[in-house]
Amino acid sequence: MKKLILIIAALFFASVAEAKITYNNSVMETGHLNTIKGLLYDTTRLQNNSKENEVSKAIIWLTDCHNSADTFKLEQINTSEAILIKNTITTIYDVLQGKFPGMPIEEAITHWTEIGTRVHAWNSTSAVWKLELRRTQSKTQNLVFRHAPSNTIVNLSPR
Repeated sequence: MKKLILIIAALFFASVAEAKITYNNSVMETGHLNTIKGLLYDTTRLQNNSKENEVSKAIIWLTDCHNSADTFKLEQINTSEAILIKNTITTIYDVLQGKFPGMPIEEAITHWTEIGTRVHAWNSTSAVWKLELRRTQSKTQNLVFRHAPSNTIVNLSPR
């Protein structure tokens, strides 16, 4: 019985400890953050990088909040970064509700989430913020190295 209580207590505290960012009483998971980052990245590219500084700051702020030990209630924060994130969440919600006719909902969310896993934002100087996508990992290179004998491996990279 004591083990059962300890397991339940551990699961309860583990789930509470992960509630880093909440919005309208919902916990934002890593997948949600990736979707937000992906949409922000796509929006920046459609606007020819005109908002890259603001978007980069918002992504860094969101990531820092997510990685922090504190819990943040997004609806109570009114910084420019938080407002941009809240507006992005509203846009994603509108897409999910089908308010953009002709936009394939599932494909859009999947695309933003996949892009969001690769988004990297940083401050290159005090006034310039950067936003880019990390390269994707090769899905076949690991198979070659894992299954080929070590004496037969050759460099398959293009020159």
